[in-house]
Amino acid sequence: MSGSSTAAVRDDFNGYFFRFMYDKKDGSFTNPSPPVDSRVTGAARPPHNCTTCACKEEEERQAHGRILRRPGDGSGPARVVQIVGIYSGDPVWIRARFLGRVSDLADLLPSNELRDERHLFFTDEIEEVPLDSVIAQCYVLHHDLIFDMNLWTGLGAVYFYYRYRFVAGRYPPSSWDEREPLGENEGSGCQTCAYALQARIAEAVAFDEETRKRKFRALDLFAGAGALSLGLEGGGMKTTHAIEISPSAARTFRRNSPDTTVYNQCANEMLRYAVKSHRGLLQKDDAPKDIYDHSRLPPPPKPGDIDLIIAGFPCQPHSRLNINLILNLLSWVDFMEPKYCIFENVRGFLSFNLNAVQLDEHRTTGGISMGGLKFLVHAMLTMNYQVRFCLLQAAHYGTPQTRVRFFLFAARRGYPLLAAPQPTHDFPLTHKLEVRFPNGDVARAVRAEAGTAPFKFVSIDDAISDLPRFDWTNPNLKFLPVEKRSEARKRAAEIPALECDQEKPYVGFTGGAVRYHHAPRTAFQVWCRRRRTQDLQHFTRALKPATVERVVNIPLTARADYRSLEKEHWEWQFSDPASAIARKGFRPGLYGRLDKTYVFQTTVTNVEPTAKQSRVLNPYCHRIVTVRELARSQGFPDSFVFHSIGDNVITMHRQIGNAVPWPVSAAIGRELREVRLRKWREDRRDAMVVE
Repeated sequence: MSGSSTAAVRDDFNGYFFRFMYDKKDGSFTNPSPPVDSRVTGAARPPHNCTTCACKEEEERQAHGRILRRPGDGSGPARVVQIVGIYSGDPVWIRARFLGRVSDLADLLPSNELRDERHLFFTDEIEEVPLDSVIAQCYVLHHDLIFDMNLWTGLGAVYFYYRYRFVAGRYPPSSWDEREPLGENEGSGCQTCAYALQARIAEAVAFDEETRKRKFRALDLFAGAGALSLGLEGGGMKTTHAIEISPSAARTFRRNSPDTTVYNQCANEMLRYAVKSHRGLLQKDDAPKDIYDHSRLPPPPKPGDIDLIIAGFPCQPHSRLNINLILNLLSWVDFMEPKYCIFENVRGFLSFNLNAVQLDEHRTTGGISMGGLKFLVHAMLTMNYQVRFCLLQAAHYGTPQTRVRFFLFAARRGYPLLAAPQPTHDFPLTHKLEVRFPNGDVARAVRAEAGTAPFKFVSIDDAISDLPRFDWTNPNLKFLPVEKRSEARKRAAEIPALECDQEKPYVGFTGGAVRYHHAPRTAFQVWCRRRRTQDLQHFTRALKPATVERVVNIPLTARADYRSLEKEHWEWQFSDPASAIARKGFRPGLYGRLDKTYVFQTTVTNVEPTAKQSRVLNPYCHRIVTVRELARSQGFPDSFVFHSIGDNVITMHRQIGNAVPWPVSAAIGRELREVRLRKWREDRRDAMVVE
């Protein structure tokens, strides 16, 4: 319900009006829904748009289709099965053939066989399960029938392929050699599904060809290194303009997206520049200059140039939130009138109380509860935008990291609103992805229960095992006992040990000719290496000798930390009872080694063994993680090169830590593409000429 009218109302009108429908289940404000029959038949044209026929075909399809179903014990990921029979009754049961995943056979696979989570195999394992355990339909084709694997997998997370089967009595198999190749026609599904797939692929190709002629143009307001907007480009849009105040981050964006016009300037200055330029009020000396080199900035975008505004608005502590940046963001929306908006911030944005009183550096009191969210939503509704907001967990979308962030999606009235991307990777929740309102309502935009996502989470090992190995040299190596020196020399013969020289900006490997530790073994590694890199940037900071010595003495054991050190290596903060660490019970994690079977903790800007997030030791090597390993934790491809004025590694850490994980951006991009495809489909239908 909106409090203001957008059209003239008759003087004698004494009723009510509405512009949006509010769904309390997911907290969204949307256009009124279309009729039920149009949702069932979609974009079908006569005579194929009959609702009754569509429902009948759906019933027949379900009898032979492949589906995702929740595992019996509730642990994920979901299982892929083929329905071979349905038993009526109360409840309804299905008879299902289990399809295994090649990635689950990692210990049996030869080194050249990719652990692809979409690669399935048939088994003779049959199970009977209740119908209510079914989650969704999925699509499985023989590998040789897929002419474009990128197009196939780009259709969604429920598109799989197969090549083999394992015979009865041999599952789980004991050897990869027990597999039997399947022909193209073996394991095939129903014809209805095949025709529907062909139609969908043809439609996707036609949509891509038509929209390629006129790119969906985006403006990124607080661009950083560009992970949010460049990750979204997989959805078919192009970041034509970006604004970033940091010179290093702006140069990183330019280097990795040379076709984007990047303004190294404050967003407030750029707004003034854009408005004055559009209204013909710009004086000779009004145009702002580049912060770094003081060159004249190119012309700003004007209304009509931008279809999408992207903003990961800065996330300084919300006790001191700069409300001016939100006002700037909303002013850009009001001025440019884009079709869509995508905003991102930290989870704490939901706790920002408007008009709160500052008590000290870290505390506030009073104010309007959840006032930041209320203000943002109300402003967007007033400007005639539909709105949906949610919390997303990065690990749910294939990021090898746990990271929860707030997102708001908006669509101008008349355009379909993005749905929140549903999890594609199963990950144990440590935080409920729900928004709790002061009145007791709870909004959940994503289904995050265990066992409902099609893929297993991407582990640290899945993400970085192929990157080159190297250790730090122990600065006191010559003073070690003979036995330990001998062990160090043996290890150095296999894994190079590099000196941490604080006179140099970093320790490690640079350039594009660096050899990887092994060929890609996971789909994540294949994606990261799909383009050749000009500079792998596989290096760490050069820390002081005392810190280096502690790091190299932490055992190469998952989750080992400072508590494993001998007394001569102790620091005051984790040895003295008067220290803050001691007062908190000697919390674990300082000098913490990562567990390669799990995920990175939230990647932050301060990469130190004693920082708040201090599990930063590589799982395989005697050192902290490198710039490239941190970049992989955020899903950056290896071809993405970070620029830092003066080769300052801390600046690179900051660019990575402030970024939106690339896989999350890509997931949102797929939702953006889906609503654009829907609008394109509707426009084609409405443009039909009936003779």
